[in-house]
Amino acid sequence: MKWLILGVTGIASGAAVAAGLFTFLAITGVPHRLMAVTHTSAHGYWYEWMLIGGGIAGNLLWLTNPSWYLGQLAAGGAGIFIGLFVGCMIGAIAEVLDAFPVFLRRAGIKKGIALIVAGMAVGKAVGAWLWYFVLI
Repeated sequence: MKWLILGVTGIASGAAVAAGLFTFLAITGVPHRLMAVTHTSAHGYWYEWMLIGGGIAGNLLWLTNPSWYLGQLAAGGAGIFIGLFVGCMIGAIAEVLDAFPVFLRRAGIKKGIALIVAGMAVGKAVGAWLWYFVLI
Protein backbone atom coordinates (compact mmCIF):
# COMPACT_ATOMS: atom_id res chain seq x y z
CA MET A 1 0.00 0.00 0.00
CA LYS A 2 2.88 2.32 0.87
CA TRP A 3 4.46 1.81 -2.58
CA LEU A 4 1.15 2.44 -4.31
CA ILE A 5 0.71 5.77 -2.51
CA LEU A 6 4.30 6.76 -3.27
CA GLY A 7 3.89 5.81 -6.93
CA VAL A 8 0.65 7.74 -7.38
CA THR A 9 2.09 10.75 -5.55
CA GLY A 10 5.25 10.68 -7.67
CA ILE A 11 3.40 10.39 -10.96
CA ALA A 12 0.96 13.15 -10.00
CA SER A 13 3.80 15.43 -8.90
CA GLY A 14 5.74 14.78 -12.10
CA ALA A 15 2.66 15.47 -14.20
CA ALA A 16 2.09 18.76 -12.36
CA VAL A 17 5.69 19.90 -12.88
CA ALA A 18 5.63 18.89 -16.55
CA ALA A 19 2.34 20.72 -17.07
CA GLY A 20 3.85 23.81 -15.44
CA LEU A 21 6.90 23.68 -17.71
CA PHE A 22 4.86 23.25 -20.88
CA THR A 23 2.49 26.00 -19.77
CA PHE A 24 5.46 28.30 -19.20
CA LEU A 25 6.81 27.54 -22.65
CA ALA A 26 3.40 28.05 -24.26
CA ILE A 27 2.64 31.31 -22.45
CA THR A 28 6.00 32.86 -23.24
CA GLY A 29 5.63 31.81 -26.89
CA VAL A 30 9.03 30.14 -27.07
CA PRO A 31 8.05 27.35 -29.51
CA HIS A 32 6.23 29.81 -31.78
CA ARG A 33 9.18 32.20 -31.80
CA LEU A 34 11.56 29.31 -32.54
CA MET A 35 9.34 28.29 -35.46
CA ALA A 36 9.28 31.87 -36.76
CA VAL A 37 13.06 32.25 -36.57
CA THR A 38 13.73 28.92 -38.30
CA HIS A 39 10.93 29.44 -40.87
CA THR A 40 9.34 26.08 -39.97
CA SER A 41 5.89 27.29 -38.88
CA ALA A 42 4.24 24.75 -41.18
CA HIS A 43 5.56 21.99 -38.91
CA GLY A 44 4.07 23.34 -35.67
CA TYR A 45 2.20 20.08 -35.08
CA TRP A 46 5.51 18.21 -34.97
CA TYR A 47 7.06 20.78 -32.62
CA GLU A 48 4.27 20.15 -30.13
CA TRP A 49 4.57 16.37 -30.32
CA MET A 50 8.37 16.43 -30.15
CA LEU A 51 8.23 18.57 -27.01
CA ILE A 52 5.77 16.17 -25.42
CA GLY A 53 7.68 13.10 -26.62
CA GLY A 54 10.98 14.51 -25.38
CA GLY A 55 9.49 15.22 -21.97
CA ILE A 56 8.08 11.71 -21.71
CA ALA A 57 11.29 10.07 -22.94
CA GLY A 58 13.40 12.16 -20.55
CA ASN A 59 11.20 11.20 -17.60
CA LEU A 60 11.26 7.53 -18.53
CA LEU A 61 15.04 7.54 -18.86
CA TRP A 62 15.35 9.35 -15.54
CA LEU A 63 13.02 6.94 -13.73
CA THR A 64 14.30 3.67 -15.21
CA ASN A 65 18.01 4.58 -15.33
CA PRO A 66 18.91 2.15 -18.14
CA SER A 67 22.41 0.75 -18.23
CA TRP A 68 23.02 0.92 -21.96
CA TYR A 69 26.58 1.19 -23.13
CA LEU A 70 26.64 2.92 -26.47
CA GLY A 71 30.13 4.35 -26.27
CA GLN A 72 31.65 7.78 -26.37
CA LEU A 73 30.48 8.46 -29.91
CA ALA A 74 26.82 8.12 -28.88
CA ALA A 75 27.47 10.23 -25.78
CA GLY A 76 29.02 12.93 -27.94
CA GLY A 77 26.09 12.82 -30.36
CA ALA A 78 23.61 13.06 -27.50
CA GLY A 79 25.61 15.95 -26.06
CA ILE A 80 25.47 17.82 -29.35
CA PHE A 81 21.70 17.39 -29.67
CA ILE A 82 21.10 18.31 -26.02
CA GLY A 83 23.32 21.37 -26.44
CA LEU A 84 21.46 22.41 -29.57
CA PHE A 85 18.13 22.07 -27.80
CA VAL A 86 19.25 23.98 -24.72
CA GLY A 87 20.91 26.68 -26.83
CA CYS A 88 17.82 27.16 -29.00
CA MET A 89 15.53 27.32 -25.98
CA ILE A 90 17.77 29.75 -24.12
CA GLY A 91 18.05 31.95 -27.19
CA ALA A 92 14.31 31.87 -27.76
CA ILE A 93 13.51 32.59 -24.11
CA ALA A 94 16.01 35.44 -24.03
CA GLU A 95 14.55 36.91 -27.20
CA VAL A 96 10.94 36.51 -26.10
CA LEU A 97 11.51 37.94 -22.65
CA ASP A 98 14.02 40.58 -23.81
CA ALA A 99 16.46 39.39 -21.17
CA PHE A 100 19.64 40.72 -22.76
CA PRO A 101 18.45 44.30 -23.38
CA VAL A 102 17.16 44.59 -19.82
CA PHE A 103 20.39 43.19 -18.37
CA LEU A 104 22.64 45.35 -20.55
CA ARG A 105 20.66 48.50 -19.78
CA ARG A 106 20.79 47.86 -16.03
CA ALA A 107 24.48 46.98 -16.14
CA GLY A 108 25.23 50.13 -18.15
CA ILE A 109 26.97 48.22 -20.94
CA LYS A 110 26.89 50.05 -24.27
CA LYS A 111 29.91 48.68 -26.17
CA GLY A 112 31.29 45.18 -26.62
CA ILE A 113 27.92 43.42 -26.60
CA ALA A 114 28.94 41.12 -29.46
CA LEU A 115 32.05 40.07 -27.52
CA ILE A 116 29.96 39.32 -24.43
CA VAL A 117 27.58 37.10 -26.40
CA ALA A 118 30.49 35.38 -28.19
CA GLY A 119 32.23 34.84 -24.85
CA MET A 120 29.11 33.25 -23.42
CA ALA A 121 28.86 30.91 -26.42
CA VAL A 122 32.55 29.93 -26.21
CA GLY A 123 32.25 29.40 -22.46
CA LYS A 124 29.24 27.13 -22.95
CA ALA A 125 31.06 25.14 -25.64
CA VAL A 126 34.25 24.76 -23.57
CA GLY A 127 32.25 23.80 -20.49
CA ALA A 128 30.30 21.16 -22.42
CA TRP A 129 33.51 19.80 -23.94
CA LEU A 130 35.17 19.57 -20.52
CA TRP A 131 32.11 17.92 -19.03
CA TYR A 132 31.72 15.25 -21.73
CA PHE A 133 35.35 14.51 -22.62
CA VAL A 134 37.47 15.35 -19.58
CA LEU A 135 35.29 14.74 -16.53
CA ILE A 136 33.69 11.48 -17.72
